[in-house]
Amino acid sequence: MKTKIISKTISEVKTLLNEKNLLEFNRNILPHHVQKMQASILDCGVLRLPVLGDVSAFDKRGYVIIDGQHFCSAVTKMR
Repeated sequence: MKTKIISKTISEVKTLLNEKNLLEFNRNILPHHVQKMQASILDCGVLRLPVLGDVSAFDKRGYVIIDGQHFCSAVTKMR
């Protein structure tokens, strides 16, 4: 398996955060955790990228957030 880094606009990330686009095993997005992530980003910067997966082979959603929904939510709210 090859790692591929892709770019998404803030608008595209917001679409990925839509409840219907999140995977069933993703944790619920908790506002307090998002605030902690925002503080961490301001203090330390971005130390890791979220993990997105292309599930288009078996799902109509295309790309989905596999890991990092709180991080993505924090970034979209900081703009």
